[in-house]
Amino acid sequence: MAEGRAEGRTEGILRALVGLVKDGLLSISEAAKRADMTVEDFEKQYAALT
Repeated sequence: MAEGRAEGRTEGILRALVGLVKDGLLSISEAAKRADMTVEDFEKQYAALT
């Protein structure tokens, strides 16, 4: 159950960061840094969520 919550929390954070990038308020590199991911990994998540 806790694992599911952690996954949901992570997905919510990624969705919020993707939204900020889409709105032009945050760069992909800054969003990746905040998500503690590489730029390449964040770009994959970005593509999956848009």
